[in-house]
Amino acid sequence: MAVNKVAVKYARSLLDFAEEREALQTFSKDVDFVLHVFGQTDEVKRFFKNPIIKEKDKAAVFTSLFKERVSNEFFEFVSLMIRKGRENVLEEVLLSFVEFKNEALGIVPVALTTSYPLSSIELEPIKIAFEKILNKKVIFTLSVDERLIGGFVAKCGDQIYDASLQHQLVLIKNQLRVGGPSLN
Repeated sequence: MAVNKVAVKYARSLLDFAEEREALQTFSKDVDFVLHVFGQTDEVKRFFKNPIIKEKDKAAVFTSLFKERVSNEFFEFVSLMIRKGRENVLEEVLLSFVEFKNEALGIVPVALTTSYPLSSIELEPIKIAFEKILNKKVIFTLSVDERLIGGFVAKCGDQIYDASLQHQLVLIKNQLRVGGPSLN
């Protein structure tokens, strides 16, 4: 969640604006696209955060990058932010918007790391289990870490669910070190 109060206010305003226009899905795609561009290169992020660069130059770059690729309403919202000198918190606003949107829709993102890429058939029971535990719709961000040996590690907010074979082996090792089960 964004720490910056200005970013939170703009994110809530963007969400309200999208809901009023019944354009939440469109705005979500626009936000995802801009965040994708920001994620591709640090230069874009640094450019918009740089206080030395003039507002008109930032507006021109934003226009050239996004005018034809996002909805008019979203474009106007971000243009207003630039005119108000708030482009330095644009990324935080967009990230907060995603969090607020997910919260409003009952969606929780879960970072799922497995020891090998899972098929949709293998992923489905894990998704069902997490949706039951969290009582929300789950959207996974998938990654692979072969060091897990087997199983998975899921991170949801500040909660970690470690069901990896690597973790189980560490637990067994620690139990044996402190005088756990004997072999008699």
